[in-house]
Amino acid sequence: MDGPRPRFMVPVQGGRGRSQDLPPAAGLELSPSPAPSPVPAPPPSPSQQPVPTQRPTTTDGRAAGRAAGRAAGRTDGRTDGRSDGRTDGRAVPPPPAGDERFRALFEHVPVGVALSEPGGRFTDVNHALRALLEGTGIDPDVDGPADLARPAEAAAAEAEPDGAEPDGAEAAEADQAAAWRAGLADVTAGRATVAQAQLSLAPAGAPPRWVQATAALVVLGDHRYLLTHVEDTTGRHLAEQRLVRLALHDDLTGLANRTLLAERLEAAVARDEGTGLHTGVLYVDLDAFKQVNDRFGHEIGDRVLRCVGYRLAASLRAGDTAGRVGGDEFLVIAGDVPDGAALSELARRLTAALAAPFDVPGCGISMQASVGATLVRPGDTLATAMQRADAAMFTVKRGRRATARVDVDALQLTLLPELAAPDPPGPPT
Repeated sequence: MDGPRPRFMVPVQGGRGRSQDLPPAAGLELSPSPAPSPVPAPPPSPSQQPVPTQRPTTTDGRAAGRAAGRAAGRTDGRTDGRSDGRTDGRAVPPPPAGDERFRALFEHVPVGVALSEPGGRFTDVNHALRALLEGTGIDPDVDGPADLARPAEAAAAEAEPDGAEPDGAEAAEADQAAAWRAGLADVTAGRATVAQAQLSLAPAGAPPRWVQATAALVVLGDHRYLLTHVEDTTGRHLAEQRLVRLALHDDLTGLANRTLLAERLEAAVARDEGTGLHTGVLYVDLDAFKQVNDRFGHEIGDRVLRCVGYRLAASLRAGDTAGRVGGDEFLVIAGDVPDGAALSELARRLTAALAAPFDVPGCGISMQASVGATLVRPGDTLATAMQRADAAMFTVKRGRRATARVDVDALQLTLLPELAAPDPPGPPT
């Protein structure tokens, strides 16, 4: 075909077209397609604003489309009917603090929430957090996130007034307080994204109050804030403590069980290593305790066992541990023992403590206990040390078996029907 080649519209991605020269296929006679006749748009009604009838395909058309969108009342910067607040794929900035939806969520969420300047004091605190901080000594209008560590630090300092390192629960709470301060510093400096800690907010002598505190940097408007989330975990914490206690303590007497005794023995040996001191193990067995159960029943026997546990614990030094390892058998782990003579003196003290009559409601019971003791040797386990202490205890028991007895006050035997009465208040004697 003579003359210039026709130009054709070729569809491309996005629905727009571009013109280019294409050679005609062999054997085909091509002619340019006539341009479509423009379709006039219906006149707008008085109640309607003009809208574009087709998607703009040129730069001038896009500008016209944006103008038409603004005339139609859209404020999202788009002309394709979307009003989700996104512009060019960028994330929506968080709502400003004055936004009613944000304010309603902030104030009514059932956990403590606060905003603060990074490294500074609280600038906005919700009602839940104010309620959590009551009675803790933390002022939400003056203090900041770092001050959440203050009650635990104060409790640890009060528990150890001489500046010695705290132990037990106070040490764990102090460690969490230090971790919280360090985590806040890392988040503020950009070395971490989140700080977390389990903190005790209860001042010394107050009922326990634990929280899970979390902090992270957020951007609101043009400002950076530290968002602190504080959840009351007191109930969960107490439940966990109960589970740990059940796992490590005898459920009748509350003394340590074999698992905890093994841990305390290992800790005592490690503490005494290189000091010239020793760790002692004392095995305590109640003589003729079976007669108590046979004559008065297991309820009275259990009360006697609880009294024995209380007396053993009250007779020990700080750092020593008493445990129950059998029906009427008890074990004591004693650290910082200078020599065998000092351990023998501790055994005599325990024997004397258990020799006083047990004032059980309905009857008075006097009984003796046999105590065997041994010093822990290198390589000993709880089982091997117990075996030697048990052998020493049987030696003591054989030496006085003829005099072992249970003495019962005959004048109180008539009160036996009253044995089901509840225990009197206060610790057992």
